[in-house]
Amino acid sequence: MVRFGIIGILCTAILLLAGLAWRGVVVAAAGGVDGVFNVEDYGALGDGTTDGTKAFVDAWAAACGATGLSATLLVPTAKSFLVGLTRFTGPCAFTRITARSSVMGTITTPPASAWSEKKNHWLMFYLVDGLTVTGNSTGLLDGTGQTWWVDKCKAFHDCVIKAPTALVVMNCTDVELSQFSSKDSPQIHIGLSMSGKVNVTQLTITALENSPNTDNVHVDRSEDVHITGLTIGTGDDCISIGPGSLFVTVDGIVCGPGHGVR
Repeated sequence: MVRFGIIGILCTAILLLAGLAWRGVVVAAAGGVDGVFNVEDYGALGDGTTDGTKAFVDAWAAACGATGLSATLLVPTAKSFLVGLTRFTGPCAFTRITARSSVMGTITTPPASAWSEKKNHWLMFYLVDGLTVTGNSTGLLDGTGQTWWVDKCKAFHDCVIKAPTALVVMNCTDVELSQFSSKDSPQIHIGLSMSGKVNVTQLTITALENSPNTDNVHVDRSEDVHITGLTIGTGDDCISIGPGSLFVTVDGIVCGPGHGVR
């Protein structure tokens, strides 16, 4: 285990281990853009208070099932969307789907009091190949972690049991996560699980220094994962790597506060 306790320290590590709103768009691409599926057209208001979960799910279903050369799930700029538990499921009609989430405002999870039961994720991409999620350096995921840490996560164990990971990529291949920010996840910010050929780059991830189990990127049973150029300051591991992971490269990470790479 490696721990770095100095704010702003640059961590460079290569690990080979044997042993997972924004401005833009969600694009399923094999060629040019064929169809655009705007979440506002499916009922999302983007006013920061009205639940847009169903609109996101319906727009994803339409884009993923479209039969043209490509499809775009559009998350408009300068909007703030309240989105609850959501699972974006493939496989889609295309060989590849590119998800570009780029909202000039914020995508926010409901507070802990609005969750009726424990779930292991807030937003999940499942069985989607050729996935790109990017925020063009403007997008923000706000996990409203303070509502969890005060009411349900007063201890590390409580948070592990009760609080969701903000963004999970599970059973996906050929994935890029880039150029967005994540703050105050209820616990882990990004989980990569049983996925391959994953590139995570140019993210900014923050939470309070004493926030419980707010790992930044956790890699689980995944391979060929490259994590570069992240700026991280949270209450737990900057990068954590679980058993069953192969060929994980971590390079150019600004880590602090946090527990380093392990």
